Amino acid sequence: MCCWSFVIGGADGAKLVIPNGCKLLCRDGVVRVVHMAFEGDDSILSLRATSGIPLSEETLRSFNDAWVRLGHRPKLFHRKAGEVAEFCGCKILVDGDGRGLSSTWTPDVLRGITNAAYSYNSAAVEAAVNGDRLWLARAVAPGLVARAHGMSRLFPSVARALMKAADAMSPGLDYEYSVSDRVMLDAEFGDALPHIWEADRKDIETNIVPLTYEDMKTRTERSINESVVIHGDFEADNAVLLGVVRTKDDWLPFLDCMDWWASGADEACWKSMIEDHIAVE
Repeated sequence: MCCWSFVIGGADGAKLVIPNGCKLLCRDGVVRVVHMAFEGDDSILSLRATSGIPLSEETLRSFNDAWVRLGHRPKLFHRKAGEVAEFCGCKILVDGDGRGLSSTWTPDVLRGITNAAYSYNSAAVEAAVNGDRLWLARAVAPGLVARAHGMSRLFPSVARALMKAADAMSPGLDYEYSVSDRVMLDAEFGDALPHIWEADRKDIETNIVPLTYEDMKTRTERSINESVVIHGDFEADNAVLLGVVRTKDDWLPFLDCMDWWASGADEACWKSMIEDHIAVE
């Protein structure tokens, strides 16, 4: 945050350190409303000029040069209105004001599906070596359901395919998600219990309501059913807008390919099946 504040506003950038969404005179002399979000070494920013002046290539170069002066080699991507931005493995459509449309926020479908076919989890590797299907399911199936939950809002058909794969591994598991998993999986958790952020870790773990595998399955299945009603007719449109497939006509063939997806599927082989349909950046 401190680095970005300097990159955007130079000596005036300190105004950005505490508030988020404030106006700032940027280093190119343009007043902009700046929003920032960070996760690890990933960041996403919205820079909206009050005068409507678009962000120029010259300004972007000045941002890049400022990062270099700070000793970094940045990878900066400028996403304009109607284009798709990516942050922490999720995609979001940029609106006409240069801001992300929260209604389009969703995990990267292609990345999530191909990565979900295999696991480096030590418990999964050990279970596979020992031929223990139950422990393999314990290590892998909860992750599949969690990915399905993330995709269920805009892409219920894809989420249903992931749920089918999880059920094929094991119809039921005696599994409980960790505290950190629970916080990440429940978008309203922090709002519902803000006091947990002030409590120590031990206090959180002794007072948090458990989230079991079966609970998560029920939550995801409910989300899928609700999304079919709300977004079912717009899945193809969402897939095109968010860069999953090239055209709406490619969506049904893409879903047909999902029938061939399964845990353990070869990523390269599966991608070769869908390459005629997916949108390539």
